[in-house]
Amino acid sequence: MPFQKQIVSFGDSPYEQQTVAQRGWRGERLLSARHWALFKQRYYSSVTEYPFALYGAFSEAPFGGCVAGIIDQASELSADKMLQIAQEIGAPATGFITDLDQDGVSVRFFSTLTEYPMCGHVTIALMTWLTERGWFVPETGESSKTQLRTPDKTAEVEIRLREDGRPEVLLTLAPAVFEAAVVNAVDLARMLDLSQGSFRDDLDLSLIHISEPTRR
Repeated sequence: MPFQKQIVSFGDSPYEQQTVAQRGWRGERLLSARHWALFKQRYYSSVTEYPFALYGAFSEAPFGGCVAGIIDQASELSADKMLQIAQEIGAPATGFITDLDQDGVSVRFFSTLTEYPMCGHVTIALMTWLTERGWFVPETGESSKTQLRTPDKTAEVEIRLREDGRPEVLLTLAPAVFEAAVVNAVDLARMLDLSQGSFRDDLDLSLIHISEPTRR
C-alpha cells in the first residue's frame, strides 16, 4: 500500500539539512507552488533533491503493515549519505536503487542505524514499485523471475499478478541457522539496555546466521 511521496533535501548549511515535504503527509502543512519556489530559492538553492516513495508491506489497509522507503537513481550516493537519508525518512528500512536493467535490480538497504545485507519487506515494496512502473511485469496467468542484487549476494525474486492486478512478490532467502550463543545474558542485557529479567529462563540464547537459499 503506497503512501504519498515526499522530497528529502540535503546541503551544507543548517537550513539545508532539514527535510522538506513538497506534498503533505500525515498532516504536514502544504506549501503553495509560489511559496515553495521562494522557500527553495532562499534556503535550498544549492541542494540536491531526492524524491522517495513510502510503501506499507504486509498490509491491505492504509497506514498498515511495515513501512519501507524507496529511493531511485542512488548510484552516486555514498553509504554515509544513504544512511543520512534513511534517518531523515525515518522508515524502519529504506531501499536505494543503484542499478536497474532487464536482468534485475541492484539495491542497498539501510535502517536509521546501519546498512542491512538483506531486507524482506523493503524488497516486497521495491518490487511492487518497479512493477507498477512497467518493470518485470509478468504475463497474465504466469510469473516473472528477476534478480535482486545487493553488495554481498544475489537473490531470486518471483512476481505474480493477483486477480485484482496487484503484484505478489516471492523472495528466495536463506534459512535461519541457530548456533549456541557466545554472549551470556548479562552481556546481552547490557548491550540491549534491558534487565536480565527480560529473558526467559526456559529458552537458550542462540545466534542466527544465513545458510543455503530457500523460499519464503
